[in-house]
Amino acid sequence: MRKAAAAEKVVSMSAFKGAMLGIVGMLGLLLSAIGPFKVPFAESLAKTYYRQAVIGLVLVAVMVVGLITAVVNLFDPNQFKDQLVHWVHERTQRDLVLEGDLRMSYFPKLGLESGKASLSQRRSAREFASIDKAHVTIAWLPLLRGHLQIDSAEVDGLRAQIVRLKDGSTNVDDLARDVAAIESTAIQLDSLRLVHSSLQWNDEIVLQRGSLNELQIEVGRLADGIASPLSASARIDAPAAGVDARLQLKGRLLFDAAASRIELARIDSSLEGKALGIDNLALRAKGDVTAVLRERALSADNVVISSMHKSGLTVFNTVLSAPELRWSEYRLSGTAASIDASAAHPDRTTTLALKMPKLEWAERALRDTTAQGVLTHKRGDAQLRASWSSPLALVFDGGPRIEFSAMDLSAQLSHPALAADLTAQLRGKLDINLPQHSALAAWTGQLAGADVKTEVALADYANRPQWTVDAEMARLDLDSLLSDAWLARWGDDAMPLDAAMLHDATVQGRVRVGQLKVGGLQLSAASTRFELDRSVLGVDPITAQAYGAQLEAALRVDAAAAVPRIELKGSLNEVDLRSLLADVTRAPWLEGRGALTWDVATSGASAGSLRNALAGSLNLTLRGGALSGVDLRAALLEGRADLGKRMPAQQREFNSAASTPFSEMKARFELRERRANGQMLELNTAAIRATGEGEVSLDSGVLDLRLQAAVGRGAHELASLAGVSVPMHVQGPWRQPRLAFDFGAASGGPVARAPEAAGDSSLALIKASASSAGESAARAK
Repeated sequence: MRKAAAAEKVVSMSAFKGAMLGIVGMLGLLLSAIGPFKVPFAESLAKTYYRQAVIGLVLVAVMVVGLITAVVNLFDPNQFKDQLVHWVHERTQRDLVLEGDLRMSYFPKLGLESGKASLSQRRSAREFASIDKAHVTIAWLPLLRGHLQIDSAEVDGLRAQIVRLKDGSTNVDDLARDVAAIESTAIQLDSLRLVHSSLQWNDEIVLQRGSLNELQIEVGRLADGIASPLSASARIDAPAAGVDARLQLKGRLLFDAAASRIELARIDSSLEGKALGIDNLALRAKGDVTAVLRERALSADNVVISSMHKSGLTVFNTVLSAPELRWSEYRLSGTAASIDASAAHPDRTTTLALKMPKLEWAERALRDTTAQGVLTHKRGDAQLRASWSSPLALVFDGGPRIEFSAMDLSAQLSHPALAADLTAQLRGKLDINLPQHSALAAWTGQLAGADVKTEVALADYANRPQWTVDAEMARLDLDSLLSDAWLARWGDDAMPLDAAMLHDATVQGRVRVGQLKVGGLQLSAASTRFELDRSVLGVDPITAQAYGAQLEAALRVDAAAAVPRIELKGSLNEVDLRSLLADVTRAPWLEGRGALTWDVATSGASAGSLRNALAGSLNLTLRGGALSGVDLRAALLEGRADLGKRMPAQQREFNSAASTPFSEMKARFELRERRANGQMLELNTAAIRATGEGEVSLDSGVLDLRLQAAVGRGAHELASLAGVSVPMHVQGPWRQPRLAFDFGAASGGPVARAPEAAGDSSLALIKASASSAGESAARAK
């Protein structure tokens, strides 16, 4: 027995020795092959003992694998759950609940995976945060050296609640202090991924709630001094702030522990949805942001913020550029900034360019900053261009508001209707209230060479702008401002009536003009109120002093339908008609003082259709005047010898030197089908009364009037014609019409009593005169 045991021992030692010699020989061959020298006896040892060496290596590998497997199977991380929960509670005064099992993996890296877990609020049973699962992998080699290098960390289904209390503190202040106490050099994170998460916040100071839903964050390596790629996305829901939008962010994140600096470079972010009171806002921001926590300073470089949204058919675009911005100790400064905005509509375009050479913001306001701006508005062939410079203030108290406290404004308007560009030089102020979407401006200066004072208010400019205008001018000469070529175009029936500018606009206000000239009319103390709403323009009342009379009128333009409709009514009382006609027609053929009233309406989409549809009434009543062009008394005296004769009517040309004084004149015209039909024409002199009817062509101004001139019994010169009525025909251009007196068709008076009226009218007139003389002699006897 002893010999057998000794023999086994000798065999075991011999096998171990052979395995070791074989391994030495194999290692020697390897070193000889790759090294600069050959190991002695390596080749012979390898050939002699290679079988033992292979068997030994296999046995060692099996033992190592078996040892690792035993350790893994015997170690259960769930047995440390209670200790972990206790440690968290002692450290943070919060309760950690681990619902799922903890699982660990060891190859190729150390991994730890958890199931559902939750963390309570500090010193409360209410839930603060929870996760569906989390997975962390740790590199082995740095861990063996005493450094924690997290290769990857992924959190799925994070739900957290952030609360800012009324005292200004938050429910994460204690956790933030613990995180800040960790040495940044002790931990490195190569990858962080947060998916399917949400974050809710409740601000008890401003009474606002909100949430970040569908939150996803991916960060590359988080190590001190190393820039890492960052991408994030979330849906922001803040009903009280009116925000429901999708947020996306990309950039590079850098931590510098020594300088206490955080840098987010190459930012490319976007926000799409409802925000800032706009339902379809598309906001994009680019730039670089750096925060120095130790100095409580923030800087931004190469900032470009652009926005776009659509309201109706109008597309709004805005771009804010700032090369350099610095924030420190509640002060914001910058070297320069610019804003470029535009509003594009199918039939109009507005652009705004605003530049600020420097920025200084302090005490919740932007002050001591000067701005230069250029505004351009185009609509068809019309264009308005305005440029200004002014001190700029951005005030947040009660706002935010933008104030231009002392504007120097130069404006230029070009339009096909203008004979030349209309210019304005104004000085005043402009106040824009951003939350209320309103603006208020007040200016004084020169417009078209005349003193002007105006106030303009704008409300709800982001949705349906509502304008209020109050303007006062010393004088306004529209005749010199309007283009003759443009006015002549209205003589063409095909000239379209463009009422588009009345659509989708809301304007109201008042205008006062000291001296107004329009269409030759000279008006003073002109004043009107106007209102444009839902494509209907009402100008009422229109008042002015004109030619010794009080003008009162009203205008209404309805552009809501496919065919615009225009209504105009008014009156002039005690007007000096001669002065009025002298200014308007340059042919004062009618004079007198009286009343002029009108009530007309028309509709159409062109000048021709407007003239065709013109309808209404025109009334004229004059006293103590004169009618130029003819002397009725002289004409009747000259033609009395032809009374009752069969002969053509006597033609008389218009004689500007002749006139007929009258005590009263009345005329009423009904307008229709491009004609003014006179239904009640009456002229009363001392001995003559002319009445009749007729029409005036509104296109050519041709008169066609048929009157009866009846002689009364009051005039000594016309005593022989008392009771005679002579037909009159007025025909031709209204400036110089022709007159025809048909004495042969006269009736009444001695003409009616002549027995030979059917025969020789001259003889009848002589007999009638003789009979009259005999009767007079008999009465005298």
